[in-house]
Amino acid sequence: MSSKVLIVGCIEFATDILCELQKKYSIEYCASRTRQEFIQDCSDKYKDISIIYHSPEAHESLGVFDAEMIQSFPESLKYIVYCGAGYDSIDVDACEQRQIKVSHTPMAVDDGTADIAVILILACCRNMIAASNNLRKGRFRHGLSMGTDVQGKVLGIIGAGGIETVYIKMLKNNII
Repeated sequence: MSSKVLIVGCIEFATDILCELQKKYSIEYCASRTRQEFIQDCSDKYKDISIIYHSPEAHESLGVFDAEMIQSFPESLKYIVYCGAGYDSIDVDACEQRQIKVSHTPMAVDDGTADIAVILILACCRNMIAASNNLRKGRFRHGLSMGTDVQGKVLGIIGAGGIETVYIKMLKNNII
């Protein structure tokens, strides 16, 4: 009998991989609408799952995987696969006590985070937010300078982990 996987949240980008996994695993989508309903469903509807794939979209309805929720998970659960950069929404100590292994995807958001950081740097240098607010109030360029020209400037990045490597690639490719 193949392992049963419960998808809590959604899979947005890896749909091709999901199709391959469906050939090897029995995959079910979480239908619980509230935290309490999910806790109850773990004792009956999801009692045979061995893997939970958890994405941030589920936080709004189910909340975090804290000690209370982890205690409600079935004995069959061995893995929680979290699609996010950290463990903030999962009580790892409670998982360790239950011998549930937890993984995450620390590099998954590096490119997006670097992109947004560059956008924010450029927006700050050019007073974009203040200019946008003025424009909405009908006061185009009222009391604002054009900001700082970024041409020829040097951006130093120290200790930004995976995001730092994205910046370095951007610099090498003359993107920033």
